[in-house]
Amino acid sequence: MSEQHVNPYPPQIAWTPPKQPPRTVNRPMAFTPWEFIRGALITYGLFLALMCFLSFGVGLIYAIPFGLVTLLTVGAPLALLAGTLLRGVRHSWIHMFTHTLVGLISGCAGVFLFALWNVLFNGVDVASFFSDSWSWPMYLVYAIITGPCAFFGWLITWRSWVAADTRYYWITKQGAESKFSSSDDAASA
Repeated sequence: MSEQHVNPYPPQIAWTPPKQPPRTVNRPMAFTPWEFIRGALITYGLFLALMCFLSFGVGLIYAIPFGLVTLLTVGAPLALLAGTLLRGVRHSWIHMFTHTLVGLISGCAGVFLFALWNVLFNGVDVASFFSDSWSWPMYLVYAIITGPCAFFGWLITWRSWVAADTRYYWITKQGAESKFSSSDDAASA
């Protein structure tokens, strides 16, 4: 009777080097589709968190659908356009300002979409929609908070890919040094 050998250790997983980042000297702020999607989702998550905080959770009933529609129809296309046009601009403050402006435009579009929905489907008069003493400052705040959300969404995404690029170049540098050091060790032996 033969005994079968059972390996108690898991099989070794082949290590694959990370992919080269899309950023080059001519396009220092280029981005991948995943980085763009991640930035849009971070911005939307920050917006929902602020809406939950500012409206004590009640505003999420409207913020989730109207925020998502506004993100998909206004915010994400404008952010993609701005990011694509600014790929060659190295200064991060220009990107921060531009994406904050995109966030403010998206916030105004979201409030407009909410007002239009109330006028068309709830029978609310346009004049009375903004004439309440408590409603227009609230809508103004809701429109304004999307600017900082877009700013921090871009900033968080930017910092994550700077860290990923640093890891990539450090790993590839270490790999190159290990190749050279192994050939030097073999030559000296």
